[in-house]
Amino acid sequence: STRSGTNGYHGEGFYNGRWHNLAARVAPEDLFFRREQFGGNFGGPIKKDKLFFFLDWERSRQDYAAPVQLQGFFQPLSSSVNQPFKEHDVFGRMDWQATDKLKVFYRYTYNINSNVVPYIPNTFSPFLNHNNAQDHLAGFDLTTGKFTHSFRFEFLRFANALGDAVAGSGILDPAPGVELAIGADPFCLTAGANQFCSGPNFLAPQVTQQHDLQFKYDGSTIWGKHVIRYGVDVNRI
Repeated sequence: STRSGTNGYHGEGFYNGRWHNLAARVAPEDLFFRREQFGGNFGGPIKKDKLFFFLDWERSRQDYAAPVQLQGFFQPLSSSVNQPFKEHDVFGRMDWQATDKLKVFYRYTYNINSNVVPYIPNTFSPFLNHNNAQDHLAGFDLTTGKFTHSFRFEFLRFANALGDAVAGSGILDPAPGVELAIGADPFCLTAGANQFCSGPNFLAPQVTQQHDLQFKYDGSTIWGKHVIRYGVDVNRI
């Protein structure tokens, strides 16, 4: 379902931008907001009718000052927390038409993104969420007589890391390096009236790693007036 190169060289680029002065307000004061998405792609032949390539790169970034509207005794401390988001997407693919009945391809995708997550609204305890994913996919499609064969092999590596987003960020933190909870909820799981929470988020630091190995085969054949389809899929996480 992904694009591939053709016998002609083709490319395109795009840019999309949006700013706070072009959007509705989300708080009593006019908070800063900026979102930009841009990128491009290019593809074509390495050898006409035989070997093709396609490359794509996309970038997204957003700066957003999220309002923190405290209630009760702590209302005068209401402020905002900057929640930046950054992402890179890279995609590459090669296709080889080996014979009239055999087509081979390889695809590589890479995604890296990070963003500040408030987790509990109206608190000063966000965490930094970082994701890194790499995916290798190879496959070939083959026709033999009345039979068609499709093989796919994939390896995915994913890593997620949660870190502190408060230290050195300028976020309101009366006790640097200490998770501060004042009010009815000592764990800062809620942000009700007369509740104040700041400092490192209790979910960080935390790391999750995952490897995903997958093999898939799909086949079909013609039997009289009927087409019979069959296949197997094995996925080990």
